[in-house]
Amino acid sequence: SIFGGVLEDESFSYKHQGPGDVGMASTGPHSNATQFYITLDKLDWLDNKKVVFGRVVDGLRAVRQVGRSEVKAWNQRPLQTHYIASSGRLQAS
Repeated sequence: SIFGGVLEDESFSYKHQGPGDVGMASTGPHSNATQFYITLDKLDWLDNKKVVFGRVVDGLRAVRQVGRSEVKAWNQRPLQTHYIASSGRLQAS
C-alpha cells in the first residue's frame, strides 16, 4: 500500500443499489491487490462479496458516456484514457 503495510479490510455496510456505486474488488482478505469500479447497473449479486464505499453524486451522465466508450477487444479497457478529477467522502446514514 502507498500508506505503508496492509490496510484493514473494508466492511459490507453499503449495498450495490444501482448505477453510480463506487466499489472495490480485492484478491482476498488483507490484500492490497485491488481493482476499483463504478457500476452502470444494479449489481446486488455482488453484495457481501465486493465493497461499496461511495456513490457518484454528480456526473453520472459522464460515467455512462465512459461506459459506452470503445474498448480493446482483448481486455475490454477503453481506448481513451479517463480520469477522476475530484472526489469526496460518503457520509454514513
